[in-house]
Amino acid sequence: MNVLISAPSLDPRTNVSGISSVVQNVIIAAKPDCLYHHFQVGKSDKENRIVSLVKLTFSVIRYPYSLLSNKIDIAHQNIPFDRKGITREFLFVLIATCLRIPVLAHIHGGELLLSKSPDRLTWLLAKILLHFSSSIIVLGQIEKGSIIKQYGIQGEKIIVLPNAVICIPEHKNVVCEKTPLNLLFIGRFDERKGLNEIAIALNSLTDQLIPYRFSLCGDGDYQSIFVSALQSEARANVNFLGVVSGDSKTKVYLESDVLCLPSYFEGLPMSLLEAMSFGLVPITTGVGSIPEVVISGVNGLIIPIKNSEAIVNSIISLHKNRQLLLSMSNAAKKTIDQKYNMKSYADKLFALYSTSIR
Repeated sequence: MNVLISAPSLDPRTNVSGISSVVQNVIIAAKPDCLYHHFQVGKSDKENRIVSLVKLTFSVIRYPYSLLSNKIDIAHQNIPFDRKGITREFLFVLIATCLRIPVLAHIHGGELLLSKSPDRLTWLLAKILLHFSSSIIVLGQIEKGSIIKQYGIQGEKIIVLPNAVICIPEHKNVVCEKTPLNLLFIGRFDERKGLNEIAIALNSLTDQLIPYRFSLCGDGDYQSIFVSALQSEARANVNFLGVVSGDSKTKVYLESDVLCLPSYFEGLPMSLLEAMSFGLVPITTGVGSIPEVVISGVNGLIIPIKNSEAIVNSIISLHKNRQLLLSMSNAAKKTIDQKYNMKSYADKLFALYSTSIR
């Protein structure tokens, strides 16, 4: 089976993307009779708008050639559900449909899925896109309900398939009572990830003489502003590592205890699943499909959005109660091990491909 799978660059040195991480894992875990052809779409980090627009134009021209020359059986379109993503993917779905190639629309969250209503034109493009797709993947039941309600899509056409991680490592020991907690943010530097709230929280922890170490990994347009805020306002013990991958990423996870991810909106972030697989306790917001993974007080802590005080209180609680930290850490790893492993994910995805091309 030949599958064309769309995603931004799969090179983490040029692009920090949850969708790219998902696709990379899918390709690695592919079944022997499934051959993936990566079709690169979307802008890379630090790429200006003019270059991005030119690349999109050429992508639309290359797309039908890629479908036909590779004898594609199904097009797996990974879609960030925002205005740009919907507009771009509408064109690709339309082309594939005209060539009578079935499309699997894989929706990866986005501000227009749950938190904001699209304008009329974007709504219409999304409705057509979803209508012509053979099947639709969403990351959780909440997103499925939103698609049904907003676009009138039949429920049986929508499959809930949460993201998964390819490798679940051995558990590590939780830090002892007297050592500072090792906090981590990893991902794209975007203000909507709650970065301002993290900076304010770290500043407060410093003022209250709460010991911690903070590792900062990633890249993005908001990098210089966020790093400057941490260095000047937070007076924090910050270790800025840039983009990490492979062994470097594993090392960061193994040395960390708590993931800070107070996003304003999400789908189901790969950084959350990866961190939990290493036993990190997430402090995160209940947006997107996160509440279907994180049970507050059991395998992590869910806090309100735009609430730096809640971040502070959560960190202090884990700092003072290491048994609670240990319990949540074990539960976080168990959650990923049982429900979000890549082997099960790959089997379900291949079965969905087979059903879609019949």
